[in-house]
Amino acid sequence: MKKEFAKAGQLWSTQRERLEKLDELLWSTQRERLEKLDELGMATMRIQLLLPGEELAEGEEIYRLPAEEIPMREHQLLCDRGEAQGKVDLGELVEEIPMREHQLLCDRGEAQERMREALGQFNYLSNLAKVQEAIRKRKRREVLEAGGGGSG
Repeated sequence: MKKEFAKAGQLWSTQRERLEKLDELLWSTQRERLEKLDELGMATMRIQLLLPGEELAEGEEIYRLPAEEIPMREHQLLCDRGEAQGKVDLGELVEEIPMREHQLLCDRGEAQERMREALGQFNYLSNLAKVQEAIRKRKRREVLEAGGGGSG
């Protein structure tokens, strides 16, 4: 009888451990699913088409677009992602001017980035020149003081 109770107790312990592991796995899976759904909800935004004659309220220009702006916005987003060249069907654009305008916007962003890098280099080199000039002045002063102190 004691052996049967011992076996039952051991079986109970084994089942309890398995249940705890499964419970932990279920809990982590549900938590991960909820996090992914939350992330998906934050990553998507509903964009509305502005109907003819509708007025934009302040702050709505981000998510309410007139129909004529959609191809331009798409091109701009692709430029921002670095995928515009070769992946946009420019034949859909009726006029060449909006396409060129957005290409210029892409080029402008790249030029601004290069400008920021050049400005950073310029500031670094300017500060380096100031520091080197200060060191030269200090050395001249030390030489003059050393020379003047020895003759007096």
